[in-house]
Amino acid sequence: MKVKREKVISINSLRGGTGKSLIAINLAFLFAKKGLNVSILDLDFRAPTLYTLFEGELQEYTTNDFLNNKCSIEDVLVDVSGKYKLKGRLFVGLADPSLEAIHDMINKDSKWEMRALQRLLSLKSTIRSLGLDYIIYDTSPGILYSSINAAASSDIPILVSTVDNADIAGTRRMIKEIYSALEKKVFVLLNKFVSREPLSESGWNVIIRRFENTLKSRVIGIIPCFCDVLEVGYQYIFALNRPEHPFVKNLEAVAERINSIK
Repeated sequence: MKVKREKVISINSLRGGTGKSLIAINLAFLFAKKGLNVSILDLDFRAPTLYTLFEGELQEYTTNDFLNNKCSIEDVLVDVSGKYKLKGRLFVGLADPSLEAIHDMINKDSKWEMRALQRLLSLKSTIRSLGLDYIIYDTSPGILYSSINAAASSDIPILVSTVDNADIAGTRRMIKEIYSALEKKVFVLLNKFVSREPLSESGWNVIIRRFENTLKSRVIGIIPCFCDVLEVGYQYIFALNRPEHPFVKNLEAVAERINSIK
């Protein structure tokens, strides 16, 4: 019997450049490769990223339109499962990349944001109606209202951070001042970790405990820095094109931990 998940995952970070969107995309594909049904929505309205990879899938309606109450989420979603020959179903919802749309979303007021939050909360019913296991939100970095809304409406908030001292300190503040107020158990994914020598499993565990003590939050995974991943960017999907790459193997371990969250 298939385990019912029906969960929303929000992926955020203190700042840009942490690899947040790349992780969100590859997680979605890993889940779908395993036979799970997933939707990934671009909620990074200041710098839409998914459009770079899925440019040919841009529809008449976008995630902007959904939050503006101009359409249903079904009008936004595109099933790309067949195109990528995935075992499960993968739906993509893109944000509007035009400068006009970016400017419009930046200037929304608090009343609009409250209505947008209700729209995001309504997606719980979409999970069931489409038979989805997960919806993944790729959000804007930082503490923008839209990103906080995404976290507030999610079941599994994930913060992606590098191990840069300023990034760790800022991530800790976000957890303490934002996520604690939302009464959310947040998970941290450390990316671009640089080690001078190979580490044993016990060595990794020591590092994880150290960061968990610093961040006062569970570290759901540590992904080393891979120069070729940075160079490739969004030219192709590592989870599909290079499934044996250590980046993918590390992300598979993260996906398994996400699946185990009750």
